[in-house]
Amino acid sequence: MRRSRTFLWASLGVLSWLLLGVGAASAHPVGNERYSLLHAIQLDEGDQLALVTILEIPMMVALREVAEKLEGQADREAVVEAYTDAQCAQLAAGLTVEVNGNAVSGTWKRMEDPRNGKLIEAFFTYLVVFEPDHPLKIRPKALDVTIRDTSYADKDMVFAGRVEATPPWIIASRTVPHGEWSGETSWRTLGARFERL
Repeated sequence: MRRSRTFLWASLGVLSWLLLGVGAASAHPVGNERYSLLHAIQLDEGDQLALVTILEIPMMVALREVAEKLEGQADREAVVEAYTDAQCAQLAAGLTVEVNGNAVSGTWKRMEDPRNGKLIEAFFTYLVVFEPDHPLKIRPKALDVTIRDTSYADKDMVFAGRVEATPPWIIASRTVPHGEWSGETSWRTLGARFERL
């Protein structure tokens, strides 16, 4: 399937911006059992829309769960890879996208990047990116984008959201403040309205 140009995921430069947001947001909460979830939406000057969600699992939780799966297994690398696949799949299963109030059909996929599933600061980090089934028609003047999440509902979790726009687009509104984390479950949803100057 040909990837939609408007949802083109633009390589390591954008990914670095997102990963910086994981640790750079104010008062990032660190806890032995507390998970973190970050949604990110980016719209650039070429009308390319990037949607990604990042899950952080506390180091001790991930190490414990992997250790349990390693019992009786000789191939440690295969076990770790399967664990990463499982986390990305569970995260993806709880995510949906709406554009201009309409559900967008597509697939949240594991991001192919060497940092996926690796330890970053005190968390193992798992990244998924959205790829739509059909090209998106960008409105000439405004665009509303929403990411909704229901994954890992049984976990103690905090949430954050990042939104970025490149001229001629500006961010007219957003549902989650930039640079903040909260345990408020309404933050599982990130919405943003973009307007073209």
